[in-house]
Amino acid sequence: GTAREIVASVPPRDQAAQALAIRAWLAARFHYVNDPTAVELLATPAVLLEAIRRDGKVLGDCDDAATLAAALCSAVGIRCEF
Repeated sequence: GTAREIVASVPPRDQAAQALAIRAWLAARFHYVNDPTAVELLATPAVLLEAIRRDGKVLGDCDDAATLAAALCSAVGIRCEF
């Protein structure tokens, strides 16, 4: 999957390096935008990843960034909490 592809070039079992690789990957593809006033939009990690695959980037807010980062980290065994 996507998370494994992202961390493929970092040392095995180095969770700090894996998290930094995921962060760098997201920084290059995730562009922050506010939700509309008085509306809370939520997108699933699957929807966000599909947009990245299709468009090379995705627009979202802090909730979107946090859930996508947590999903990618969880996929390679990095424990996440909100």
